[in-house]
Amino acid sequence: MRVHIEDRDTYGGSDYQVFRLGENSEILQIAGSSFSFDQDLIPYDEESFHQWKAQMDTYLNNCRLLLSTQDGEMRTE
Repeated sequence: MRVHIEDRDTYGGSDYQVFRLGENSEILQIAGSSFSFDQDLIPYDEESFHQWKAQMDTYLNNCRLLLSTQDGEMRTE
């Protein structure tokens, strides 16, 4: 699962993609979605964001961290 979050004062977005290994070790995307807002075009709505985020819970509840680049540091813990 790959998660990307960009949150600014007036705009931002989040997206995720879920992958699995195929029979021949190929990487297959099996799910994904994005949520974005821009105060000028699409106002941020907390309830809509939580409904969107709930889609990820099934994947996150069974997910194990393999690699992270949070804060610009590579982590494998």
